[in-house]
Amino acid sequence: MTLIRGVNLGSTFIPEAWQLPSFYAGTGTLCLCKLVQANATEAAVRMRRHLATFVTEDDFAWLAAHGFNAVRVPLGYWNALGSVGDAIPYVPMDVVESFAVLDQMLDWGSAHGLAVLLDLHGAPGSQNGADHSGCGHEFGDGIGWGGEESVRRSLAAVGALVGRYGQHDALLGIELLNEPAWAVEWNHGRLLDYYTRALALVRAVNSDILVVFNVLYKNDFPGGFGDWWTGQLVGPRVVLDLHLYDCYGNASRRSLAEHVAQAREWRAQIAQFQARGHEVLIGEWSLATGIHHGGQAWADAQLDAFTDTLGWFFWSLKAEGDLHPGSNGGDTWSLRGVLASGIVLTPSAARGAAMLEPLPAQIEAVLSTRMPVEPRSAPTTSTILAAVLPGGWLMLASLVACITVLLWGVRRRGAACTDKPLRCAACADEREYLRMES
Repeated sequence: MTLIRGVNLGSTFIPEAWQLPSFYAGTGTLCLCKLVQANATEAAVRMRRHLATFVTEDDFAWLAAHGFNAVRVPLGYWNALGSVGDAIPYVPMDVVESFAVLDQMLDWGSAHGLAVLLDLHGAPGSQNGADHSGCGHEFGDGIGWGGEESVRRSLAAVGALVGRYGQHDALLGIELLNEPAWAVEWNHGRLLDYYTRALALVRAVNSDILVVFNVLYKNDFPGGFGDWWTGQLVGPRVVLDLHLYDCYGNASRRSLAEHVAQAREWRAQIAQFQARGHEVLIGEWSLATGIHHGGQAWADAQLDAFTDTLGWFFWSLKAEGDLHPGSNGGDTWSLRGVLASGIVLTPSAARGAAMLEPLPAQIEAVLSTRMPVEPRSAPTTSTILAAVLPGGWLMLASLVACITVLLWGVRRRGAACTDKPLRCAACADEREYLRMES
């Protein structure tokens, strides 16, 4: 039963150049960290103007009227802690400015019946080296997250968010880290330790809201990272988030029938995670396909695949040019563009109707009927490698070296992919894009 019908407020706190080119126009930069390093004063002026106008209460009212009941808000750690004195003076530098905007969003959620998921999209040092983390490839290989200080500050950001909003009636939950890179997933013990500590921080304030963690590389070895999460982070209102796109690299050349077949495969993958005891939501998806337009048929196939999840968040609410299909947002990445083109994403009964009870209460009613899955010890990096390498550890050094060379080469080949919609046709294959993003 799909309960969450939501949308990402993408590019609000972390503007992405492909989505909002005017934010960076005339600066010679394409991501937030580069802009603040080039001209922090100009960055602050642009951000202040942007936050005052990009998402307003009218957007929340419009979403409610069109049958949506939740928003996912991508945030940088600086929006919870400020960045005064940081090496990269992200804007707003003063956390008071960020909290003023978030306060409004939570209150608008209450007023219009939209639950709010706060998502740590940009972590200290960048957890994936992508522009949507605030900084694209600023830290050599693009990843500066994972050391104790970056983990400590990430925990502080989660603590600040739940401390301020943990009892707000519109808060749906906290997402602990968006799209951790392949290398971050590989360092599984560190990532699991961070998630475990962050979960404890949230639960110390509120035991009822959702705590969400994102698994990006669900198809990678050994046997998919899903195997690594078996028995881990399984508990009441702990939710696994998948981001499902079928437009990058080779996928951009698929026929509509092949895209629909991929959606059926997603449904099977979702079921595998659920069989391991995980509640699942789809934190990001779009109607982007590549060469062959998907339209309503592609929307229906994906929505059908998501039927048995807690729900979904479309990426994204809006983009410049979003009322002109085929342009920057069009009817693929922008919800406003999608609906303007006549595509339907929500059931007719939900449109224009107030919810009978708040979304968190509906979710709790459903989760309380689920049979709990007993947590059990999950395989560690060591035991999985031992299984993959039955001859022992003699091959481990060469394996790590090969992975390092492969990832570095992939990053270089993917460096030309700079515009998100264009990436769907530009990258050599889906895995190349994903690893380039990481």
